[in-house]
Amino acid sequence: MSVSRKSFPKVFLGGARILQEFVRNLAVTFAIPVIDIARVAGGFEIPRPRRPRLKPLTENPAGRSLNSLVVRGVRRLTGRSIGTSQPILNELSNLASSGRTLVIGPWLSEVGFEVLYWIPFLQWAVREYSIDPSRILVVSRGGVEPWYRHLGGRYVELLDHFTPEEFRKLNEQRIAASGHQKHMGLGEADRVILDRVCAAKGVFEYDVVHPALMYQLLLPLWQRRSPSGLAFNHSLYLPMVHPDAVFKPPGLPLRYTAAKFYFSDAFPRSAANVEKVGRLLHAYLRVGPVVLLISGVQMDDHTDMLEALPKEVIVITADDPARNLLLQTAVVAGAERFIGTYGGFSYLAPLLGVPSLCVYSDPGRLMPVHMDIAFRVFRQFACGHSEKGCAPNSIGEMPAARFTPVHIDAMADMPLQMKNLFNLEQVTI
Repeated sequence: MSVSRKSFPKVFLGGARILQEFVRNLAVTFAIPVIDIARVAGGFEIPRPRRPRLKPLTENPAGRSLNSLVVRGVRRLTGRSIGTSQPILNELSNLASSGRTLVIGPWLSEVGFEVLYWIPFLQWAVREYSIDPSRILVVSRGGVEPWYRHLGGRYVELLDHFTPEEFRKLNEQRIAASGHQKHMGLGEADRVILDRVCAAKGVFEYDVVHPALMYQLLLPLWQRRSPSGLAFNHSLYLPMVHPDAVFKPPGLPLRYTAAKFYFSDAFPRSAANVEKVGRLLHAYLRVGPVVLLISGVQMDDHTDMLEALPKEVIVITADDPARNLLLQTAVVAGAERFIGTYGGFSYLAPLLGVPSLCVYSDPGRLMPVHMDIAFRVFRQFACGHSEKGCAPNSIGEMPAARFTPVHIDAMADMPLQMKNLFNLEQVTI
């Protein structure tokens, strides 16, 4: 295996740094039991050194170069890739046994990854490692405390301690520094957030369960190098706790359809898409009231669809960033059904026990693995073994809810059989 002259200095320096950290770890590991024996035998008050943990190889450019060389070499010699699960699970085990406060997060990115992967991963970890809920401090945004209710512990609203402008700037800095939106490492933006929110809660000694652990664990799945069992073996899917009714806007109809349409890669802005969504909303208005959710502040790269809305639609604007997602969750939880753009938000409805019909228009921009996981979770997973079907009207621990992604043209070109789907009268679009 050849090493270019350009990459050799980075590899050498990376190897030297890793060796230095390893020697330091080894010294402290041996020092701790010696100090404990001295304290017990001689009654000496000797402070125990805090055991350092090796940083992941992929946290710095030198480590990435060295890791890449090792991975390529092993693949060339053995024909197999190096697995990454065990080091991550070892890290989780170390965190679970530390006894310190566990700060979960901060979560700064997409709703879809949060509800379909991150929260189920945490629910699994708490059960797998018997983590005491009193140690848990969750940090997220948008008032999503009910999403994390199964973990126990405390919830800290990030936007109670940062203005939306500060949050947006920190998130942009994080993305610029890492080169992508996914939360693959603990960066400077995370440290600024954790320092401020933990100080506000009087927590100064803590360990961090960072989203990078989940991302690094499931990366082979998203890169199509591992089967979906990688996610299911490290996830616990549970129905989401409904927010208190007090968080619903006053004056909502007793029965209604919740809707949220926004433009995305898989549902780009176009006159055709706007016109088809308008027809879809008109069809549902023939069944009953439609409550359309609008995000009052833009926290990601999705833009709400505001064009060509039927005048009968009830528009709810969630303009408080710190309670934005909480209000929208409460509206969806109280609905008879949900319609909207296929994406992360459409996963909320089935988790809340509400049927979800979601549309897309560019299947080439979809990640099939996410849809596959969602289908398995919302339709058959948790009925015992994942390969077995569910009993009628049952999804095991999940609520009996439907999840139906559909190409927008299918909605426009054929009757919507709502009688069979929603126990309502047939409506033609």
